[in-house]
Amino acid sequence: MKALIGIDEAGHYKSGLCLLGRMRFGLTECTVEHVLTPLPVLGPPHLIDPVASQAYISAAETSGRAILDLAYDEACIRDMRCKKRLTAGNPAAQLVNDAAELNVDLVAVTATHNGRWASGFTGSVSRGLAISSPCSVLVGKGELNPGKPVRAVFAMDHSDYSEACLKELVRLKPQGLSHVEIVTAFHMNDSEAKLLHRVAPGIEEKALFKILEEKAEKAADVFAEAGVSSSWTVVKGNPNDVLRQAMQNTHADLMIVGAQGKGFVERLMLGSVSLHQVVCEPYPVLILRPKK
Repeated sequence: MKALIGIDEAGHYKSGLCLLGRMRFGLTECTVEHVLTPLPVLGPPHLIDPVASQAYISAAETSGRAILDLAYDEACIRDMRCKKRLTAGNPAAQLVNDAAELNVDLVAVTATHNGRWASGFTGSVSRGLAISSPCSVLVGKGELNPGKPVRAVFAMDHSDYSEACLKELVRLKPQGLSHVEIVTAFHMNDSEAKLLHRVAPGIEEKALFKILEEKAEKAADVFAEAGVSSSWTVVKGNPNDVLRQAMQNTHADLMIVGAQGKGFVERLMLGSVSLHQVVCEPYPVLILRPKK
């Protein structure tokens, strides 16, 4: 498995890097990457002093290499076989492009939070990756807890896409997972309820719950075959509220969600849930995007 780790100059990356180590994915190759932001444009190009511009670029490169050296040492302490990469551009766009170029399975970054919304460099980067990354994304937040096994809540709606996300998680072989709580939030607005009545007239809510419970139990069997302890629950309510409560009830370290979903069943569960979890909630998030 190959991973790309985004390194910010403020040192917040340590949370994401530590979480990556705790997950114990069995990395075969890891790249720590720092993206230099372009020189600020302070006036017309013909008025910018080329000597000053070159001095800025040289200082930024020197600082960037020093930051990478520190991150490289942090990764080596966690037994990650690493390469260093210094690039320049928009950080989110650059990491998205490099993830595709390097054909990695996972991008790891850290989101800093200031109140309810993610903010600053790492906040905007994690949001950009959640929307555009070609692969799965691990977003660290908060405490490091090195070496501690990871308890997770896995949001599933049991659509085809959700099942593909489950297979992707198993493929990544997260040996650091100690337990997974499979949580399915059942929620329909009025228009979706009318659509359901039209395509499946006479079906009752109780029957839908039964179907979801059976699917959740099968998902638990998949985890059992992979050697991961799990349990499951189906709860009626708004997905983000249900997931937030599940994280609190289980004292979980990590929220796992699928990256996107476009069908009717996906709208019942996922929709913009993955983006909300990254941007608005205080806990770490693993966004699964199955590789084609």
